[in-house]
Amino acid sequence: MVANVTFREVKTIMTTKIKIIVGFSLMVVLLGVVSWMGYSDLRGTAEGVVEYRRMALFNTATSDLVASMNLFESQTYQYLATRDEQQIKNAQTSLNEALGKVSQADSYVVLPERKKILTDLKTQITALEEFRRKILTANNDAYEQYSNGVQPAVRDLSAKLMLLAEQARKAQSEDGALLITTAMEQVGVTRS
Repeated sequence: MVANVTFREVKTIMTTKIKIIVGFSLMVVLLGVVSWMGYSDLRGTAEGVVEYRRMALFNTATSDLVASMNLFESQTYQYLATRDEQQIKNAQTSLNEALGKVSQADSYVVLPERKKILTDLKTQITALEEFRRKILTANNDAYEQYSNGVQPAVRDLSAKLMLLAEQARKAQSEDGALLITTAMEQVGVTRS
């Protein structure tokens, strides 16, 4: 008999009290469904914000890494140009900062292929330390050879040219004196 009941018949059979209870129950179920959907979306949004933060921190670390590597290169060049020991110390500091930034970036990476790239990068930066040592050693060796070999040879050559110039003056050879003076200017000795 219940199966043959129409909606109109149910409406006339239901009392106001039953209608209120059924309506309230439907509203509670509807509110529960909407709440569950909102909670799911919020959880997904929170995960997205965490991922965005992680990527922003990664990008900042890699940007700082590039800046440190540029500083390293610039400071190494400045050392070669000026032989200022502070520049090579600053280059070492920049290299250490770059290694720190690689480690920092590594802590934000999840994908294994990116971790491998950062591991390779760390290996290459560590190899730069060896190049820095070689540059320092080669530059010091070159300076030592210049100081102990070239400079004394130039001083000796200048002294001999001055002797020749003096002898040319004594012999009153203007052409000889002019040639020797020109040679002395080429060597870097200028005396009147």
